[in-house]
Amino acid sequence: MDDFPWKIMEKKLEEQKIAGSLVLDQRKTMLEMVGEKKFLEALSILPLERRQEFDSLIPVSWCPISLIHEVVDSVAKGIGQDPAEFQSEVARQGISRTLMGLWRTLLHLTTDEFLVKRASLLFSKSYERGKLMAHVPEPGHAVIQLYDWPDIADRDIRSISAGIGAVLTVAGRKNVLMKAQRKDDLIEYTALWRTR
Repeated sequence: MDDFPWKIMEKKLEEQKIAGSLVLDQRKTMLEMVGEKKFLEALSILPLERRQEFDSLIPVSWCPISLIHEVVDSVAKGIGQDPAEFQSEVARQGISRTLMGLWRTLLHLTTDEFLVKRASLLFSKSYERGKLMAHVPEPGHAVIQLYDWPDIADRDIRSISAGIGAVLTVAGRKNVLMKAQRKDDLIEYTALWRTR
């Protein structure tokens, strides 16, 4: 009984998971960025069970974040890029491509407040753990806070920042600048854009 509190403290967080639809979109983006040959070469380096897990993803499945990290790392290494920078670029391009169709027109018609407040809904459909809260303190300025993901890697902070910036850009906000900062148990993203 003496060790009971320690067992609670030692409980490991479950690994974060990403929606299969998002990972499949990132797969398409990486294929477009590096070409099929380099992409398949990068996948072939992964252990067979990880490759099979990646190949078997469907839109309604959840993918362990470590798997997408392994894939991104392998592809980035194959083209001589920094994995974290490559992951951010994949997030930016993937989200931009997804939103460029009908969504682009609808996003242009919405207010800043509506757009930023929908970030939490989009996030909850993309990640199994974590919550976003957002507000617009003034025109051209949004504050988005990420809670309940204390073990988030820096590279994931950067790719989420790139994704938020991509949504704002596709929605017609000009000169979007993103900043992310760890604050105690949360990540705070600040988005700034030109209002005129």
